[in-house]
Amino acid sequence: MRKVLITGAQGFAGGYLAAQLREQGHEVWGTTSRAEAAGEHTRQVDLRNATRTAEVVRELAPHDIYHLAGITRPALGLVSEYYDVNLYGTLNVLEAAKTVSARVLVVSSAYVYGAHDTPINENTPLRPVNHYGSSKAAADLAAISYALGGLHVVRVRPFNHTGPGQSPNFVLPTLVRQLAEIEAGAQEPVFKLGNVESVRDFCDVRDMVRAYPLLLDRGDVGAVYNLASGQGIAVRTLAEKVMALSDAHIRLDIEPARQRATDIPYLVGDASKTEAAVGWTRQYSLDDTLHDMIGWERAGGREGTQAERIGEHFGVCHLSTGDVFRSAKQLEASGYGSPALIRALEYMRRGELVPDEIVLEIVRERAACLRCGGGVLLDEIPGRSRRRRRFPGCWRNETFP
Repeated sequence: MRKVLITGAQGFAGGYLAAQLREQGHEVWGTTSRAEAAGEHTRQVDLRNATRTAEVVRELAPHDIYHLAGITRPALGLVSEYYDVNLYGTLNVLEAAKTVSARVLVVSSAYVYGAHDTPINENTPLRPVNHYGSSKAAADLAAISYALGGLHVVRVRPFNHTGPGQSPNFVLPTLVRQLAEIEAGAQEPVFKLGNVESVRDFCDVRDMVRAYPLLLDRGDVGAVYNLASGQGIAVRTLAEKVMALSDAHIRLDIEPARQRATDIPYLVGDASKTEAAVGWTRQYSLDDTLHDMIGWERAGGREGTQAERIGEHFGVCHLSTGDVFRSAKQLEASGYGSPALIRALEYMRRGELVPDEIVLEIVRERAACLRCGGGVLLDEIPGRSRRRRRFPGCWRNETFP
């Protein structure tokens, strides 16, 4: 077991990575920029503050640091924020890592490459077209100096990655969110988009984070690795793909105000170097990812607290919401709780945030319960002598004579 620190652990990819590493038996710590989000295994750190960053790293003394924290849009709209967080924040993490000899995975971005006409490999020149790409490129290149100085640093450049729970500020989750709202009657049947001719390369976030420890363990020190599907898809085609997953009649509305002058027309990656180095291949197709994202949104997405969302799962299964607060040991002993639910309750009992990966499993189980219907109250199960599953993926047990 290794002690791991994830900067940006409460972000989209960070949450998935934290859940994966915990499942693998590691001791996982995280950082957050928000004081109210700090907890037993989360430290509040403004990575722009070198002193505080070094203090937390020395206190925790992690074996590995996964540096995911960064900003894609400045909160105050200031250009300097990109560089303060993405560049100088990275430098502060690397300087702190030196004090405890931690290994560091620096998560860069495909946007360091800028605009190119063909699939991009690691030898493609860096030509960022905006401050986000420029600030990430500066941090990416600065990490090389630390590797040359003896620090175990590996760099990774992920292309677009998505999945259940991603902010609708990004193209695929905004399509999926709009679809769910249209189906619920909360939005007119129109997809509102900007540049629909842009071509992007999408991977599932779960495939991305699975590659991170592989690269830190087996990647060459100082080297950089792309993470990509190698398959480009136009935003218009993506929208049509999402539309086809619903019976709703949806039209596409192009809004010029959503288009950006610095938009990159084509961004597709070549991850053959990564595949050869660590044997990484994708396990989720784009269709798989879309299926899970739409299931997530149809099930309510991030609305409400985690307790409420898990409670809603119980409600669909004809159990009282109060059962959410039964002890995990009682549920496990009764044979009634799903593996995902048992794990979620353990987190809740400790007062910790339930990882999104586990909540997603519960949402899947909830969908299975909706499909098979019916159900029995926990207190009405008399003997529990024999049980079987009513539907693949559904955890509800029934007792038969």
